[in-house]
Amino acid sequence: MAIKLIVTDMDGTLLNDKKEMDPDFWSIYKEIEKRNILFAVASGRQVYNIEKYFSPKKDSIYFVGENGAFVTYRDEILFSDPMDREEVNELIAHARKGNDMEIILCGERSAYIENDTQWFVDGVSGFFGRFNIVDDLTKVEDNIVKISIYDYHNPADNSVPYFDFVKDRYKLTASGPEWADIINLKVNKGEAVKRIQHKHGIKFEETMVFGDYLNDLEMMKTGAYNYAMKNAHRQLLNQASYITKNDNNSGGVVKTIKEVALNNI
Repeated sequence: MAIKLIVTDMDGTLLNDKKEMDPDFWSIYKEIEKRNILFAVASGRQVYNIEKYFSPKKDSIYFVGENGAFVTYRDEILFSDPMDREEVNELIAHARKGNDMEIILCGERSAYIENDTQWFVDGVSGFFGRFNIVDDLTKVEDNIVKISIYDYHNPADNSVPYFDFVKDRYKLTASGPEWADIINLKVNKGEAVKRIQHKHGIKFEETMVFGDYLNDLEMMKTGAYNYAMKNAHRQLLNQASYITKNDNNSGGVVKTIKEVALNNI
């Protein structure tokens, strides 16, 4: 059965460890377009940051940001799942008391931080295309779709357990070696991909997916051609149907698309 939708994560997957795209991506993308295969990028990053990597073809790609809490296409919001504002402020207060962690509020219009030290601002700018430094995060006027925590330690051992008291209300995910995310309970990349599939009548058997970390687990279940990167977290490696031959530093996504989805070029 022909593949009609390709979905890829960004960090540790499509991007190498230097946060660069494979130089062969755009030639492969031309072939994807020729065959009318839809392409989506699903990341824990902010949509406005993801878009910068794909500016030449921004209007032909689905952007799933904030681990599935915010989805856009052609600059239109297709889906947004804001968190309860009173509970957001409760989580901010709790985070401020935490051990070695920084808070980033992720809104529909922008991201927001309180820490204005240069090293942190520089770090945030790598993941957020739009962000503002504010005096008090509890006073931000925006629909908040995610709270990101930059963890100076391992988030699976530090920030995720620290927020365990809200696990019945929110989904807590370690989305990278230094990052943890808090989003509404039913939000994840997989549910966002299902929305795209439903919109276009695309089946499980017609979908190819790439991921590398724990926030990609639900997304792996949306496509028959689900690939964990060779460099992926062991839990993803154990659950994925396939593993790429190459890691993210060796063009694993691009090479697999060429070999499997575009196997006659």
